[in-house]
Amino acid sequence: MKGGKLVLAFAPLIIFSVAGHLAGPKLVGWTALASAAAGLLAILLSRGQGVPLLSVASTVIFATLGGIAFLGGPGGEWFVVHFGSGVSALLLGALMYVSVYSTPFTTSYAKAMVDASQWQSATFRSLNRTISRAWAVAVLGLGVCRVATGVLEVVAPGRSPLLVHLVVGWLLPAGLILVAVRTTRRAGQSTSAAHS
Repeated sequence: MKGGKLVLAFAPLIIFSVAGHLAGPKLVGWTALASAAAGLLAILLSRGQGVPLLSVASTVIFATLGGIAFLGGPGGEWFVVHFGSGVSALLLGALMYVSVYSTPFTTSYAKAMVDASQWQSATFRSLNRTISRAWAVAVLGLGVCRVATGVLEVVAPGRSPLLVHLVVGWLLPAGLILVAVRTTRRAGQSTSAAHS
């Protein structure tokens, strides 16, 4: 599966996972709204290709986090700064995982890349379940790591070692994402080999 539109679908989560964590309380609401806008853009760019579940969910989740940051006062800002990234990843990851057992979230992206005659094949459905499951696990793992980092910031502000933040907050999620990328590539290569 080529990743252009799939990467675009992940843009809101990427933006908020990086910038939301660094923005601080006064800018985190704007970062959440920028992430929601990125989700809306992904929806608009995928017109005519079905409803992009991940983009719709991202738009709703990040607009909600923006609302919490703006309307919740200092407590809302605090929550979104420390736990917004983790909560959003857990919600998106759970939705992605549930989609594996109905219509995998990658299906609409994959349909844009293959002939319609393949859409009902067992191979097409199996590959989409495999790819969707890999990304769901990666995003759930990202959520767990970000919640853990938030807890460390709250429980031991300024006292938890930088190495722990680096490993839990960035390296473990990056490793999970690399596994999902490799799974996606392998699935794409197996499809190419089957059709050659």
